[in-house]
Order: sequence, then structure tokens, then C-alpha cells
Amino acid sequence: MARSLKPGGWIELQELNATPRCDDQTMGPDDAVKRVYDLVAEAFAHFGMDVSLPTVLGPMLRGAGFDNVHCVVKKVPIGAWALDPALRVIGHYQRLAVQDFLPALAGRPFEALGMSRTESEVTLALARNALKDMRVHRYFCYYFWYAQKPVNSNMT
Repeated sequence: MARSLKPGGWIELQELNATPRCDDQTMGPDDAVKRVYDLVAEAFAHFGMDVSLPTVLGPMLRGAGFDNVHCVVKKVPIGAWALDPALRVIGHYQRLAVQDFLPALAGRPFEALGMSRTESEVTLALARNALKDMRVHRYFCYYFWYAQKPVNSNMT
């Protein structure tokens, strides 16, 4: 990134923290959607990936030499449960994105955990069903990091 920027140029990283959250205790610890994403985090770790990386990009950007490092975190509902009309629409599309993503998990990620095909399919079916319940107020946090290449920089 640094090589592509002129001194004083800005970068922006838009990243999803793939950990479903809930502020009002409507999502229990045994929530089927949360379980899928907990399994995803565990499976991706087998491949050297960290789904919570967006939460810690600030120190990495500073360590790479960027200045003026900032982060804006946006809560995005998973489902059309929000009171705000715009967030209801966004939540509807976020739920569809999650639904569309679920089948990809039945392959290599869940296989890395030693899950059988049947166990994977049941886990995904429970999550698909749980996504329909608008009484559960799940959301994801999206992280918008932006930082500036120093004006007097020789970053490469």
C-alpha cells in the first residue's frame, strides 16, 4: 500500500469483524448463527487466518509507518429488526449475504474441524432457521480504518 501512495496520500480499509454481537441479550450463548461463526473462526485459524483482525489494524498501520490512523466502527444488523428504516433495509441485505455465505462453510472450513457432512448440514440448517427470527438482534461490526502516508516519507 505504501508503495502505491504518494507522500501525504491516504488509504482506507473496510473490514468485517465476523463475530455476531448483540447488545440486548436476545442472542443466547447457544445461538445457532453465533455457533456457525465461532466454528468459522476456529476453522479459519487452522488456515492461519484471524476473523477478528479488523479490530487490531490500527497498531499494524502505525507499525508500517502510517500517520493519522483513525477508525470508524459501524454496527450492521443481521436481519430487518432495526427500528431505523435504512438500517432495516441494510440488515435485510446483510442477512441475505450471511445466508448466501453459509453453504461455502460446509466444505473445507468445516472439514478442517473434522465435522461430518451431516453435522455440517445440520449446523447450517439450524443457522438458516435462526436467521429468520427477528426477535434476536444480532449485528456485525464493520471497521473503516484510514491512515495517511507521512508527507516526508521514504516508506516502500
